[in-house]
Amino acid sequence: MNIRHSSLIYCRCLAWVACLATWVATSSAWAQQFPSKPVTLVVPFAAGGAADLTARRLAERMTAILNQPVLVDNKPCAGGFVAALTVLGAPRDGHSLLFAGTNTMSLTPLAYKKLPFGAEDLIPLTSVSKQPFTVNASPLVPTGSMEQFLAYARSKPEGITVGTTGIGTAAHFLAEWIGETLEIKIRTVPYKGVAQGALDLMAGRLDVQVDGMSSGVTMHTSGKTRLLAGMGRERSMLPSGVLNFSDMGYPNLVAYAEFGIMAPKGPSETTLKKIFETISQATKHPDFIAKLASSGEIAAASASPADYVSRIKSEKARWMPIVRRLNIELD
Repeated sequence: MNIRHSSLIYCRCLAWVACLATWVATSSAWAQQFPSKPVTLVVPFAAGGAADLTARRLAERMTAILNQPVLVDNKPCAGGFVAALTVLGAPRDGHSLLFAGTNTMSLTPLAYKKLPFGAEDLIPLTSVSKQPFTVNASPLVPTGSMEQFLAYARSKPEGITVGTTGIGTAAHFLAEWIGETLEIKIRTVPYKGVAQGALDLMAGRLDVQVDGMSSGVTMHTSGKTRLLAGMGRERSMLPSGVLNFSDMGYPNLVAYAEFGIMAPKGPSETTLKKIFETISQATKHPDFIAKLASSGEIAAASASPADYVSRIKSEKARWMPIVRRLNIELD
């Protein structure tokens, strides 16, 4: 082999190595890009409820920002465990996120003897919104005043029926807490979603239902149900003639349905940062804020992931004595 031919082969090898290095670098960068495919928000509640509606509004804004479809996948029941396990079982690259209540990390662990996943498996990224809970009553239940309602409840030795979005959910704990505070006997009735319970509520097969402000007010103003009370601090969100429990002499009965985003442990810091920034941008959009406000909900993104973690810890500390006092223990 002459020197000229050897040099030509050597140059070609160098060129091939350079191309290979460029391809590897490009492939690595592409693998790190987010999003590289549709993103899914897994919601632990049925379609049609407050959480589902907020998730779809968020997905709409995220789609516009990311230029990738953001889908909503409803996985109700089992206190949110099915949704959490769905996210944890998907590829942990940030394309599958849990849209859940803050109670998933703060309240649920207090009552269950054993969780099917560890707290370290989910990374709280940011809150999205909050809205006061409400207690919505059947049109057959007297709600002209709290005294009238209490007289009705205490006239039923078997107790009034209270619809919730499932065993182990915030609505379940709130129902027990309300019963204890008002000194009335209750029987909780779990449903897969608010919409299912609402049908029984309207028909009089259910006495009251713990609901979010958005769907509770909508049903009340349509005349299908009657709001007994709100559980927030803001009276402006309530229809005329309806008060918060705090205005009726029960200052401690304050509770909000808070929704947030959690990611499975695994995505890169760059990906997690982009998800956080995307959600922060989405929740600040005027259209998102206006749509939430129209149904009594407040857009409320966390200042940082650390801020959201602090919020979860404070809620856990608040609920711990209540859960222990109620003696709620779930398998």
